[in-house]
Amino acid sequence: MSIPAGLLVERFGEKTAMIAAFLVGTAGSLSFALHPGYRVAVFSLFVMGSGMATLQTAINPLLRVSGAKRISLSIPHSPSSSSEAPPFSVRICIRIWS
Repeated sequence: MSIPAGLLVERFGEKTAMIAAFLVGTAGSLSFALHPGYRVAVFSLFVMGSGMATLQTAINPLLRVSGAKRISLSIPHSPSSSSEAPPFSVRICIRIWS
């Protein structure tokens, strides 16, 4: 489902694909809510899954563009007594959204 969704995103843009994905997911949910049954459930799950796959495909490029800056800090740590394990450093990764 990601390949057709990617083609949809390339042709119409991220915003339009996201709106379409939300509408498809909503249509799948409403179809099951209004007509509960096994066949409708299977069909509506496929429709909702298609909408969510399209939504994921449309959102990933936007997250990559607006992504976070990554800062790595290295904090040295030494044990209190010399009989313990040798000193090691703790790495902390902080993401800052701009």
